[in-house]
Amino acid sequence: MASGFFVLKGGSSGGDGDTDFLPAEGTNYGDAPTCPSCGRFIGMCEWLPPYRVLLECYSDDYGDFAYGPGGQFLVSDLFVEKFNRSNLTGVSRFDRVLVERVVRRKRRVLNTPTYYVTTLDYSSCAIDPRASGMEYGHPPSETCPECLFGGIINRYDRVVIEPSSWKGEDIFTPRGLRVIVCSQKFVEFCAHNGFLNGRFAPAETCSEDFGISSGA
Repeated sequence: MASGFFVLKGGSSGGDGDTDFLPAEGTNYGDAPTCPSCGRFIGMCEWLPPYRVLLECYSDDYGDFAYGPGGQFLVSDLFVEKFNRSNLTGVSRFDRVLVERVVRRKRRVLNTPTYYVTTLDYSSCAIDPRASGMEYGHPPSETCPECLFGGIINRYDRVVIEPSSWKGEDIFTPRGLRVIVCSQKFVEFCAHNGFLNGRFAPAETCSEDFGISSGA
């Protein structure tokens, strides 16, 4: 396995354990986090308990990862058990969710695992905007030295972490880009335990073009 960082990729894959979720109707949300320095929004609105979800399984087996909107993800009770016995870092807590309804796309009868929503620690790790090929929208704005956001992101060519900013976390959201980045050790942990639906792409291959015009 190549060294470096990996990005946790959501969305349906058609593979083993392919599982998605949606927050149930009536779910409560709090305020979105803002940068203490510039006041920009730096994340999605906080998902508040009770955590109730609608689960959709496209496979004969449930995934140990289930993906939802806005980069949210759930993990199975087996994942939580193994993670808590490991020396991996980056997770501040796991909160159990209530599965209100399941849509199964295969006929096989399955026992639904217990799922948990994952909250990551705050990370000081930062994106290297230049090395990542980041392009920002019009009008240009000054990049905040705290959150590293400098306006609407039009595109990026890869995900490059500023090496000196990484403190050894195994899963984190870097400053400057709303993606979930994992260490090689985390990916190897998932492979060793045979977790289903944990989909990772090498960070240097991850790009996104949002199709936003930069203006004149």
